[in-house]
Amino acid sequence: MSLGSAVLLAFSLSLDAFGIGIAYGLRRMQFPLRSKVVVSIVTCLILFCFLILGARLFHILPLTLAVPLSMGMLCLFGLFFILQPFFGKKKEGLPSNPSACDQNASSVIEPKEAVLLGLLLSLDSCGVSLAAGAHQNPFLLPPLTAFLQILLLSLGDALGRRFALHLKEEFWGILSGVLLFSMGIYGFFHA
Repeated sequence: MSLGSAVLLAFSLSLDAFGIGIAYGLRRMQFPLRSKVVVSIVTCLILFCFLILGARLFHILPLTLAVPLSMGMLCLFGLFFILQPFFGKKKEGLPSNPSACDQNASSVIEPKEAVLLGLLLSLDSCGVSLAAGAHQNPFLLPPLTAFLQILLLSLGDALGRRFALHLKEEFWGILSGVLLFSMGIYGFFHA
């Protein structure tokens, strides 16, 4: 697919980072650049692995089936992200509150704590990147997503510190789901 679709998908996969950045800013937690880089590296590696896996999976399917199946999966993941805040807890056994990543309660997200945050941000992206493996370049989407995560974490952090934004973190997950669903529907008719 085009560079535009890669940017839109990367943006969709990075929106959670914006919400988490806002949450950290509101709590006046420190999130150093080196920790943001760790988060983006973890995300980049996980996305790359799942895109390769998805590409191999869809390589064995005929193109007439692979692309519609991939778009259908994007729609399903979009719906899942949209409905997730309304049904049950997010990610059983893992901290759903981003403050829980600050394991030593120092109000600073250190690089080793950023690994956990990177894993949390990547969990929802695994299925999406698996579905996108049929049509996305594994050498473009992961670094683009990593870059946008750093940018959106920083922007969210700055906005959270400056304004008392009253949007819940779940809002960004829902918006991400709407984007994914829209991309899936668009892909059905323009693949």
